Amino acid sequence: TGYYRVNYNNKTWWRIATVLNYEDIHQINDFKRAQLIDDAYYLMIQEYISPLIFWNIAEHLAREVSYIIWYLMFNILSYM
Repeated sequence: TGYYRVNYNNKTWWRIATVLNYEDIHQINDFKRAQLIDDAYYLMIQEYISPLIFWNIAEHLAREVSYIIWYLMFNILSYM
């Protein structure tokens, strides 16, 4: 067992962003949404994915009410 980051192909990242931004975000549970944001941020910093993908994933925050997600985002923003 261990902690793993997941890097999807670009098409899958865009599909995830579409679900988060235009569909019911609760199709993906809070912890998985947090993991997606965390993975996208890390992969963006390491230049494995475009910053555009990260910000597209993060765009759903306008509809986000989960403390877990906001706590993570405030931590991410503190590094930017």
